Amino acid sequence: LVEVAQSPDDAVRNVGTPSETPPALARMDPDIHIDLRTDKGGDGAVYFVGEKIKISVRSDRAGFLRLYYVQSDNTVVRLVPSHYTPDDRIEPGREYAFPSGTDRYDLKILPQPLGKEQIVAVVSSVPFDDNEISIAELGNFDVLKDGIPAVDQSIRFKGLGIIPTDAVYNRASITITTMVKSEL
Repeated sequence: LVEVAQSPDDAVRNVGTPSETPPALARMDPDIHIDLRTDKGGDGAVYFVGEKIKISVRSDRAGFLRLYYVQSDNTVVRLVPSHYTPDDRIEPGREYAFPSGTDRYDLKILPQPLGKEQIVAVVSSVPFDDNEISIAELGNFDVLKDGIPAVDQSIRFKGLGIIPTDAVYNRASITITTMVKSEL
């Protein structure tokens, strides 16, 4: 569980289920490279209860970002966009950190739930639709009702039946482990 530490009592709690459906409108483009890591590196980092976590994302393409934290109980917290980071546009080659050095929040590992957790970044060449259904708000972050939406449900194209032929996306994920320090 990740705590949004605005104040000592703020915490994230609620359940969603990640969904994976192939996109119908945008096509997945493996040539969009996404570098997703934490302050302890990529896949396999271990965080202990009470530790702060910082997540960074870099893409080789300009686009739009969704960043999710999936807890071991499948609770899905959308980190970007949020109250703290409302603009989901990203520039190519630029590293984006969450929280950044100027943000007024921290992400901190809480005692429950613990285990294998996932951080997921999705970068799209077109804006996402804001049809993700929030079931709770946690320190100005949304907890999603139906987990991570499939990209075809998240990307909406403007216009009368006009779908850009260059509408592409890609996703990256890393797994981290959260535990009590005595479990080592």
